[in-house]
Amino acid sequence: MTDVAGIARVGSWTLGSVAGANALRAAVPADTVTFAATAQPAEYDVGIRYFGAELPTTDQEAAFTAAAAQWEQLIVGDLADVPMTLVPVAPW
Repeated sequence: MTDVAGIARVGSWTLGSVAGANALRAAVPADTVTFAATAQPAEYDVGIRYFGAELPTTDQEAAFTAAAAQWEQLIVGDLADVPMTLVPVAPW
């Protein structure tokens, strides 16, 4: 679609999951326009650590692993690492 001035804009575009160039072409009988974007590699790593006396079940662990993988795909930026030490306090 174009606006009243005839300018075409991409309203929404989901880039591929592989880093690299992506192109989107819009055409009408008289003209064609190509939009370009570059997908960035996912550089965010979600770490899962279990602690406590009771470990997750196999199904729970699979759910956490799948959720972490999904977040790694959705987060496209990263912040500097911040070292920290957490000391568990009883009762859990």
